[in-house]
Amino acid sequence: MAQKTTAPKLNDPLTQQRAAKVAVSINQQKVDLLPHEQDESATSQVSVPRKIMKQASADINRGLVDTDRGVPAGKAYAKQKT
Repeated sequence: MAQKTTAPKLNDPLTQQRAAKVAVSINQQKVDLLPHEQDESATSQVSVPRKIMKQASADINRGLVDTDRGVPAGKAYAKQKT
């Protein structure tokens, strides 16, 4: 089964910014960064806010509360241990 791959959008400003910083200047000579240097660079960590995070922020601003069952389950577990 073939996997669909998606290439980065070339007209994306973040892609252009990252591409511009792939080479660094050492002693006035441009030197390409090594793959691990590209991965660990501060510019490779930039991303746009995810839709799920925007939704979470909107929910909190509307006054909705977290419905996670982790806290009640943790209390029940602690009660069971004693």
